[in-house]
Amino acid sequence: MSAGGSGLPRRGRRSSATKRGCYAASVPIELDVDRPDAVPYFNQDVAVPNAEVRRALASGDDDERLFWMARILSEARYRDVWRYLSLRRDVVPNWTRLAPMLGRRRAFWEFLLDGWRRDGLLPD
Repeated sequence: MSAGGSGLPRRGRRSSATKRGCYAASVPIELDVDRPDAVPYFNQDVAVPNAEVRRALASGDDDERLFWMARILSEARYRDVWRYLSLRRDVVPNWTRLAPMLGRRRAFWEFLLDGWRRDGLLPD
């Protein structure tokens, strides 16, 4: 599925959510990361509900999956990250592509991954 069809802002195009006038400001942002119709707090700029985020992570194309993994890693609370992602299935295998997308949170995740590797919890 294309990024535009999932409400993702990308490459200067207006997302379908934006085209519909469905800005996050008009939809309540919630801390609830489990309810399918809730718009999670890390989607403050576009009203994409949990169900759509989970669908994109499960069956989206590589670009869509990487977009959501990076958004979650960079914007979600640590404890909520693991409600969406798996360390060994999602983060570690995609790390080289995810790292440049994480902005200010990159150092945080590098610190954790390096520590888990040093402690033998992740392979080198």
